[in-house]
Amino acid sequence: MSNFLGSLQDCPRVFYNDIGYFVAYNLRVLDLSFKQLQGYLKRKQEEKKAANTFLQLGDINDRQAQIIKMFVDNPKEVITVKDIQSRFFVSATTAKGDIMGLVDRGLINEFAFNKVKRGYVRSDKFEEAVKPIIK
Repeated sequence: MSNFLGSLQDCPRVFYNDIGYFVAYNLRVLDLSFKQLQGYLKRKQEEKKAANTFLQLGDINDRQAQIIKMFVDNPKEVITVKDIQSRFFVSATTAKGDIMGLVDRGLINEFAFNKVKRGYVRSDKFEEAVKPIIK
């Protein structure tokens, strides 16, 4: 170990400046990343809190409440099972079950893109169902 310390003392001053710059830069990057993470978490908590108001409809889960919020925020939204899979990191079966639960309640309508792929949009009953909750 003393050999290593001895060799460090013999290094030019530039080496220490480079190390100092490296540490300072990485600390700034970590600080910025942490602030961005805090902002992201806060935004996600607010989104979840806003979506949770739709749980008052009864007999729906968190993902379904967030899907309803998607349609409230963007009335012309068109979703697919694949969209729900990627947004909520769930299987195709789970995504389809969530969507079909909303279809069964009459909140969204199903339509065919082609022979295989299906899309989902707000139904005509959607507005009257959520109106009492969003006031």
